[in-house]
Amino acid sequence: MLAGNERSADAVPVYRSAIEHAAGHAPLLQVSALELGNVLEALGRHGEAAEIRAHLES
Repeated sequence: MLAGNERSADAVPVYRSAIEHAAGHAPLLQVSALELGNVLEALGRHGEAAEIRAHLES
């Protein structure tokens, strides 16, 4: 898995792609967005992580 190790930055575009392709599949969208938020937090990109999580709540 890309997230949670030295390749966290590589996981960002993978999760963004999953989110784009998850239209109509709410569970996949939710999991992908949560994982992307976690990866962004781990990378110190707190603002982006908050933005992703805010979209989940709307």
